[in-house]
Amino acid sequence: MSSKEPFIPLWHRREPEKKEMPSKAAALYKSAKVNDCWIYDLIKKKFYTPEEFAEKWESVYREPGEIRPNLEFKVMSPMAAIKQRAEWVRKASEELQAVLEKLEKYNVSFERKKE
Repeated sequence: MSSKEPFIPLWHRREPEKKEMPSKAAALYKSAKVNDCWIYDLIKKKFYTPEEFAEKWESVYREPGEIRPNLEFKVMSPMAAIKQRAEWVRKASEELQAVLEKLEKYNVSFERKKE
């Protein structure tokens, strides 16, 4: 006999059971949803809409006592996301300008050397 798994018709197959969202994660979701806010992961520096968070909570959220507890979340308005990212762009632009000024003072040519 072969060691293949027995054939199970599609209508008899079960969907994997979805775990219930932990109460603290559910509270984050509800708070964000009710207040038209997003959920910000302070460690990964990433924003999630309430819907994204509800969909991905198993890979994003960790309970205390698990290998990587990740309770560093904050409910914030979408405008806070825009302001934060605009500040990051401003800082990156300043750093780029500083590098360009340093490069000008260094007076180096980026031409190919003739062989």
